[in-house]
Amino acid sequence: QLGDHKLTLDLTGYGAGTHKINIKYNNPIKTLDYKLDPSRVTLVIYPKISESKTLTTDILNTDKLNSTLVISSIKLDKDEVIVKSYKEKLETVANIKALVDVNALNATSSGDYTLENVKLIAYDEKGTEIKDIEIVPETVTATVAVTSPSKVVPLKIVPVGEVAAGSAIGSITANVSTVTLYGDENALSAIDELKV
Repeated sequence: QLGDHKLTLDLTGYGAGTHKINIKYNNPIKTLDYKLDPSRVTLVIYPKISESKTLTTDILNTDKLNSTLVISSIKLDKDEVIVKSYKEKLETVANIKALVDVNALNATSSGDYTLENVKLIAYDEKGTEIKDIEIVPETVTATVAVTSPSKVVPLKIVPVGEVAAGSAIGSITANVSTVTLYGDENALSAIDELKV
């Protein structure tokens, strides 16, 4: 009836181990006595340890990048970070990823773009984000190289279907003879012509 009020645990002086700790209530009406049930909680405090983890990158919103552009490389200002937690939780960390958001690049042409405060996320082996884990530093700076690989290839017209009896195709002419393709350099290198 009095609304929400604070319950607190004072952890001053407690070290690693299992402890039963009294719950304190910020008694809003001093003339009343209160009883808390339960009045104590069991709290396990673990020693914090740290590990060094190699950073990888994940690119978000790639579909928002201009179709003539590709991200050719991403360089982070740090290769490794320190992860801190208790032993059992650290053992669940499979990788740490820097999330590079294409929307934040605002890339309109080829060039190098700098993204500051790129968020770092810890994941387990199933790809689920691990919450409440300390990563030092919390963010990194990424230098993103955006390129626009292209290749001019000839058009090759390929007839499909059967010509009516008594008729034959004398010639086929297109209004363009070549097209410019944009995309990943490896994909472009495998294309010598574009069939229509």
